[in-house]
Amino acid sequence: MLDDLPIIKEPGETLLFADDIECHILAENGRDAEVKLTPYLDEVSEWAKKWRFKFSAPKSSLINFTIQKKKQISPLLFISGSKIPEVKEIKHLGVYFDHGLRWTRQTEAVIQKTSKLKNLFKILTNTKHGPSIDSLVIMYKALVRSRIDYGIMVAGTSSQNRQKKIEAIQNGIMRIILGAPQSTPIKEMLLELDLQPITTRKSWLSGRYLIRVDKQPNHPMHQPCYNLRRKPINWKEHNTPALKLATAHTILADLNLYEEAKAHESRRNQPPPWTEMPITLDYLQIGKKEALANQTKARALFQEYKAQTENGTEAYTDGVGIIYNHTNTRWQHSTSGRRPGLPV
Repeated sequence: MLDDLPIIKEPGETLLFADDIECHILAENGRDAEVKLTPYLDEVSEWAKKWRFKFSAPKSSLINFTIQKKKQISPLLFISGSKIPEVKEIKHLGVYFDHGLRWTRQTEAVIQKTSKLKNLFKILTNTKHGPSIDSLVIMYKALVRSRIDYGIMVAGTSSQNRQKKIEAIQNGIMRIILGAPQSTPIKEMLLELDLQPITTRKSWLSGRYLIRVDKQPNHPMHQPCYNLRRKPINWKEHNTPALKLATAHTILADLNLYEEAKAHESRRNQPPPWTEMPITLDYLQIGKKEALANQTKARALFQEYKAQTENGTEAYTDGVGIIYNHTNTRWQHSTSGRRPGLPV
């Protein structure tokens, strides 16, 4: 059903994940955005009528990302006849996006969730037969660091004050795990538990992300990452600085990333494997009842089909053997004298 979902034209983009649909464009102001998005939303509404379901406008959201402080003109956008409400922040795939891309709500949510888990480690370390230090570190990585890592490539660009709060939560949990006093240097605790500072972790995750996207030419972020690597002058400073810093690290490490962009683009234009049959299939034009009643005709028809396949593979219907014919060689393997199936 989603195969024929209308896709917004470039420079806009439509992204799908499960049942979440997100589209975005670059516009000079609200009126420009309204002109560009209204025809597309009309197409989506018609597509919904075709499949007999309706989008819920109250559950949809419109957000204007801008760093300008002056008041912007809000576009009037409708879907399925209802107005899409405009919001100042939105939660998409577990990450809070605010209209100024300051990541205030996202970092506050991370601080709130992770700070509550400090009490859990206090209880476990004060237990007489509690878990070992290695087990506590595993719990920290699973319960706390996983929450910090999620979205850190973009949310890590928030204010220095909020980033220090997240770093302080990690340092506090490390002291609880080791039972270390306040005078213990943070670097020693990091070495003892084999952990990294949040800033170092952010750079490492960003570098790994770049390497993974390089191997996936159909990834939505492949072209932006290619532009970041090969055309860095077009990348604005406030556009995920973590990726820009990680790109600089890959250049210093002499990693040849995003070198074969043209080869990737040609690969994208190839049709998917299910649109064309890679091999030719043929079947005996005779039914089972007719073949049992007239076995002579069935044998003659089968031999006629068999003679037509010079280079091919004949598969047995019960999987007991296979006959492979080649121009210069003939190899036959069978475990019984059963009649072979149809030539492939």
